[in-house]
Amino acid sequence: AEALPGASVRVVGTTLGTYTSDEGRFSLLVPDTDVQLNIRRGAWRHRNVNTNLNFGLVHSFTPATLPFSATTSAGIQRERRELDGTSILARGLIPGQSGVDQGSSVAVTPVRQQVKDLAYYAQEELLMLDERLLLTAGFRADRSTNNGDVDKFSLFPKLSASYRISDLTTMLDEMKLRVAFGQSGNPAIYGAKFTSLLTTVYDDETGVRVGLVAGDPDITPERQTEIEGGVDLTLFGGRSSLTLTGYQKSIEDLILLRNLAPSSGFAQQFFNGAALRNRGVEITAAVTPIESATSTWISRATFSRNVSEITKLPVPAFNTGGFGVSLGAFQIAKGKSATQIVGRTRNADNSITVVQLGDAAPDFQMAFANELNWHSWRLYGLVDWKKGGDIINLTEFLYDAAGNAPDYSDDPNSPGQRRITRWGQGFTREYIQDGSYVKVREISLAYTLPPGILRFAGGGARTARLELSGRNLLTFSDYRGLDPEVSNFGNQAIARNIDVAPYPPSRSIFFTVDVEF
Repeated sequence: AEALPGASVRVVGTTLGTYTSDEGRFSLLVPDTDVQLNIRRGAWRHRNVNTNLNFGLVHSFTPATLPFSATTSAGIQRERRELDGTSILARGLIPGQSGVDQGSSVAVTPVRQQVKDLAYYAQEELLMLDERLLLTAGFRADRSTNNGDVDKFSLFPKLSASYRISDLTTMLDEMKLRVAFGQSGNPAIYGAKFTSLLTTVYDDETGVRVGLVAGDPDITPERQTEIEGGVDLTLFGGRSSLTLTGYQKSIEDLILLRNLAPSSGFAQQFFNGAALRNRGVEITAAVTPIESATSTWISRATFSRNVSEITKLPVPAFNTGGFGVSLGAFQIAKGKSATQIVGRTRNADNSITVVQLGDAAPDFQMAFANELNWHSWRLYGLVDWKKGGDIINLTEFLYDAAGNAPDYSDDPNSPGQRRITRWGQGFTREYIQDGSYVKVREISLAYTLPPGILRFAGGGARTARLELSGRNLLTFSDYRGLDPEVSNFGNQAIARNIDVAPYPPSRSIFFTVDVEF
């Protein structure tokens, strides 16, 4: 088969790699398996081109006779994204054959997308009252070919203010009060405004028909509005600081798929309709208990908590992740958390209902970092603490179902047998488990060699540092899986925390020699 040099071949599930030759040819022998090739106009590749143009102006005005300064900025941004390619999937290849036409089933999937975005922005900053008061106002106007009206600009304003107060008390050096408001947008996904045509065969003739998913010609960007306020404190001569922040983030016009009446000729349609609200608090504290010419000790701690709620949902509640309510699933429902986990339970009247059994979002998260420097030595440690955050432990379910869990035995009262028996009776709760943990993320010990040793060794080295460090060293958790930080579906905002036979977490130890010449 003809191919470009460097073309890639991938067996579904196993990567073979890349074969390059002067003729630009390759052959492949993969009996009884699936082979996927990417092809575009005779070349096995995809074409993805992204271009952008940014132009901005900044003007600073600092009059000598007036007690303020102003900074004005404005600009324009233009982006263009193009994706063009075709994927060919052949199943059931004849042994010894590498051509995609030798399969018992061949599927061709073309991909072609073109998106153009244009944005204007402007901002004004005023610094006044002896550089104590800072006022900021600005806006951004965006339009995109992904939106229903390609010529309509969506306006997103922002406002913020902060004020510093100095020398309050002997302990409190400075306090800064701040408040901010801002909006941003997320364009519709590609094709949400179009109703696609699908190839079909009717009366032995090939043609096209209207797809079952209807587009929305009036679709608009999702709009996010955030209000934030807080205070920053500097204490004890700059040796301690405290930052408190509270926020509310609301997202409106969320894009969903809704079911339509069969009489409409469509099964589903994209539309703007849902709304989500996040409320939370963030706290950061730092203190320097020891500070001298030869020694320093810096300690930092962070705290965060976020609570989400679906405030508007014009469609019935629906599941968005998991393997069904019998094993635990994520459900989007009005008035509920966006990350709630639902499952089955058996009531007193012996009926089975679907109820909320957990939430993937933690109650809070904290981190503690300490850095100790003494002469040429440096010791650093980082510890994470997560409270709450439930996990769907399907790994334990699979072990129990096969009868090979560590606590499974022939005794009906063994923990493994009790879990799988109660699950069969309609209790999903057995496999929804608390994912709280305390983790020692990192510990490192470093030593910087004295200049005298470097001069004696020669070679022109200016500095040299030896470091021994370890990451993911210890985990303290009651979770019954390998690792409470697990996600079968990657790093998603929703539908995370599903444990399905993951690869064991790794612990790494490094010895580093860092020399600067």
